[in-house]
Amino acid sequence: MSGGTRFFSYINHFIGIYLDRREADMNQQTTQPKKSKITPVGIMELVLVCLGVTFVVLVFGMAARQKIREAPTIAVPIVGDWTSSDKPLRLAFQPDRTLVLTSTNPSQLHPDAGSTEGAGAPVSGTYPVSGTYMLQPGGKILIKLNNGSRYTAEWKATSPNRFDLIDDATEGVTTFDREKQK
Repeated sequence: MSGGTRFFSYINHFIGIYLDRREADMNQQTTQPKKSKITPVGIMELVLVCLGVTFVVLVFGMAARQKIREAPTIAVPIVGDWTSSDKPLRLAFQPDRTLVLTSTNPSQLHPDAGSTEGAGAPVSGTYPVSGTYMLQPGGKILIKLNNGSRYTAEWKATSPNRFDLIDDATEGVTTFDREKQK
């Protein structure tokens, strides 16, 4: 007998057994009165199985959600000095997660103190301005200056010596390039 024929003979055998049992059950039902098939033990088993399945789904669901939300961690070489190509600004990132924003040429600053020139990073006011930065998974950099300004940047491996600083208030963009090591 080949494998396919043997499989179908097993199926026919089990169908025959099922039909024989069903016929026997029908004959017994006519002679015996109907009894309730719901028992306290059966209800307890059903409840425990449902709770177990729910627990397993929750545990594996939470683990999967954490994996999905987890972005790849990128080692961002942000520490060092960065100069804006658009404005007379310089950012110095320190290894202790602090930074200092300074002006490279105070004579180019906008005459109104505390204002911004166009969009992006401030170009006037009191310098230097210190602050902190935080690296997030995926290469995102969050910057908070002590004057209350907040900025974000996304570091990309395709351009490791350049990033765009985005002002959270105005969504203006200022491009910064890494200063060459001397």
